[in-house]
Amino acid sequence: EKIQHDVNSMSQICTETQSVINRAFYSAKEIVQSATAIASALEEQSYATNEISRNIHETAHLTSDANSKCNALQER
Repeated sequence: EKIQHDVNSMSQICTETQSVINRAFYSAKEIVQSATAIASALEEQSYATNEISRNIHETAHLTSDANSKCNALQER
């Protein structure tokens, strides 16, 4: 009877332990998914920021060219 009680107790402990491990696994999986989503968003933000920077430089260059041409016309 005591052995059966001990076996039942161990079985219950194993079941509870398995449940805790499963919850920890799914929590870790959710964290990885969140980290992946964050990394993807950061990559997209970096791309957008680089594109904005490129456009600003191109606009500055075009503005400088236009300014030079206006100055050349004024000197005629």
